[in-house]
Amino acid sequence: MSPKTVGVIGGLGPMATVAFMNSVLKHTPIKTNRDHLHMIVDCNPKVPDINAAILGIGPSAASALAAGGRRLETAGADFIVMVCNAAHVYEDELRRAVAVPFISMIEETVRTIRSDTPQCMRVGLLATDGCLRSNLYQNRLARVGLIPILQTTDELGRLMLALGRITAGDISHVVRFEILSLIDALAERGAEMIVLACSEIALVGLDAVRFCWNLLITSAVARSLRSFRRVAMFKGRQFDQSVILLCVRWYLAYNLSLRDLEEMMWPSAASRSITRPSTAGRFVSRPCCSSVSTGASGPSPASGMSTRPT
Repeated sequence: MSPKTVGVIGGLGPMATVAFMNSVLKHTPIKTNRDHLHMIVDCNPKVPDINAAILGIGPSAASALAAGGRRLETAGADFIVMVCNAAHVYEDELRRAVAVPFISMIEETVRTIRSDTPQCMRVGLLATDGCLRSNLYQNRLARVGLIPILQTTDELGRLMLALGRITAGDISHVVRFEILSLIDALAERGAEMIVLACSEIALVGLDAVRFCWNLLITSAVARSLRSFRRVAMFKGRQFDQSVILLCVRWYLAYNLSLRDLEEMMWPSAASRSITRPSTAGRFVSRPCCSSVSTGASGPSPASGMSTRPT
C-alpha cells in the first residue's frame, strides 16, 4: 500500500497547528526521515473566529473551512484532518465540500477512550465556550455510554482568559498553573479522564504520555492524603495543609520538577504565605514519600496514554 498524504486544515491557531505537526512526527515510527508522513498544511489564521460564530456573535466559518479543504484536496491530500475542536461543528459542511475522507478528532477521541480505557465512565471536558455550546463532545460521549463532566461557569471563564493569554504567546508557569487547577477541579468532581478539547492547551507543555493514568493515580492519592488531615505530620508546618496537599498531588500526577512547583506556586493566591520559594521542595518531598505507602495503586504512569486532541 502506497503511503497516504495527510491534508491538515490549520491556523486555528497557528502555534497549535505546529504543535499538532510535532505530535505527528513524534508518534510516527521511523528508521529514517523518509519514513515520515507527507503532510500538506493549509495554515489560514484569517478564518473567522469559530467560538464567536457558534455563539452567534460572529460570521460563520463554514465557507472558509470548506475552501481550505478543497485546496488540500486539489494539492493531493488523500484525507483531511482539522486542528481545532470547536471547528468540527462544521464537519458536515466540510465533508460535503470534498471527495476525500475527513477524519474527525472528536470521533477518534471518543473511540480511543472507549477502546483503550473501557473501565473509564466519567470524562472531563476542558473546552471553550463554543465547543461546549455545540455539544460536540457531550453528544458523542453519551452515544457510547460515557458521562461528560463539564466545567462550571467560573471555570469556563478562567479557561477562556487563560486561552487568551496562550494565543497571545504567554505559556508561562502562571498559565500552566491555571490549566492544571482547572484539570484538578474536573478530577475532583469524579472525572476519570480529561479531554483537553482545545488545541491551544497543548502549548503549555503537559506531558501526554503520563497524563491519563496519573489522573487516576491522583484521585487515589488524594483520597489517601485526605486521611492524613488530622495526622501530626501537618502540625507545626509553616504552610497550610491545603497548599501541601495540592503540591503533592501535582508533583505526583503531572511529572513536574520541584522547581516547576516553586515557580508555579510562587505567584498564586494559594501560596501568598510562602516567604521563600526554595522551601516548596522541602514541604513537597516529605508527604510525597509517605503517600506512596498509603495503597494508592494503578498502572505505571509511563504505560498510560492520554486522550489529548490537538
